[in-house]
Amino acid sequence: MLVTVYYVYLPRCRALTGMLSTRLQLAMENHRLRQELNQLKCQRSLLDDDRVLDSIEQSFQQFHAFLDMLRDAG
Repeated sequence: MLVTVYYVYLPRCRALTGMLSTRLQLAMENHRLRQELNQLKCQRSLLDDDRVLDSIEQSFQQFHAFLDMLRDAG
């Protein structure tokens, strides 16, 4: 009876341990990918904001006006 229990339950325990290990690895990878996705969304959203792009464009225009003023001054 003990031998039967050993041969029946030990492989099941090993299989369960393997599945739990795989599940843990997948959960950790899922967490890492979610964090990376959130970081990418934050980076992308800054450049998608029209106010930021307008501010950058305005800064370039001011800089070009300054260069034109220097060029005209000599």
